[in-house]
Amino acid sequence: PDPIGIEPLGNSQTTGSVTLTNADTWYQVPASNQTNRVFLVLHNRSGCDMYWTFDNTISSSTGGLLFPSGGTLQFDAGSAVNVYVRCGTAGQTCWYAESQSQ
Repeated sequence: PDPIGIEPLGNSQTTGSVTLTNADTWYQVPASNQTNRVFLVLHNRSGCDMYWTFDNTISSSTGGLLFPSGGTLQFDAGSAVNVYVRCGTAGQTCWYAESQSQ
């Protein structure tokens, strides 16, 4: 079963969440990438907008692309691709699902 309502493609699936403990700080989601990952889905179930980027060196207070509350992002992303998320409100959670090729 899929506890967060996201069913990515692939043979092996991992789901989880990352808590954005501090406001305006980039967090990698997931914290470590699944080997042979082929697909990544992020879901913002918090009541706050978040922002995402592939580059965690940009400003953590003004940078990133909007990831609205209730929004879902889907990436065809191998294990070498890192995705970072931040929120202006501390303590929010970003849920994820990633799938792995055989």
